[in-house]
Amino acid sequence: MRRQLLSVLLVALIAAPLSGARAEVFSYTDAQGNLHFVDSEAKIPPEYRTEKKTIELPARAAPAGDIPEPEPEAGADESSGPAAGDAARAAPLGRDRDGHDEQWWQRRKEKLEAKKRRIEAELAKLDDAAPINVQGFYTRKALYERGQKKERLEKELAGIEAQIAGLREEARRAGAPPGWLR
Repeated sequence: MRRQLLSVLLVALIAAPLSGARAEVFSYTDAQGNLHFVDSEAKIPPEYRTEKKTIELPARAAPAGDIPEPEPEAGADESSGPAAGDAARAAPLGRDRDGHDEQWWQRRKEKLEAKKRRIEAELAKLDDAAPINVQGFYTRKALYERGQKKERLEKELAGIEAQIAGLREEARRAGAPPGWLR
């Protein structure tokens, strides 16, 4: 059984690169101006099929490092091209694309970190203060309540840590320098 499976797999691996089938990619723009890419013409809504464009894919894509940078044309000036478009969209100095500065991002981060420190302190206090009754024994109810509170605080702490990670991602998307949240 293994030998048959191995031979079928070997034949499939050998035949795969030899197949001449190439995938086609289609693009169309919807009424809102959004550009969509699909791999099947059937996935294009009927009202947009007349506007579809077929995109030819290269037989084999070159690795990113092997693609040479295009040379600027002899008559082209420095103010045209993709760099000029990036400069036009760039935010003012000291602000991200949404108009927020470093202090704004720092305040948001500090609020989240203050919540995190508060929860960590509550967890530490909860671990230190054992629920002991008058006779010096742990009560079941106290242990249960302590466990429930600890579980709730741990979930809250995980949520805060996720918010801090989300804040970093949000800042990255807004174009804020990474150093603003350090």
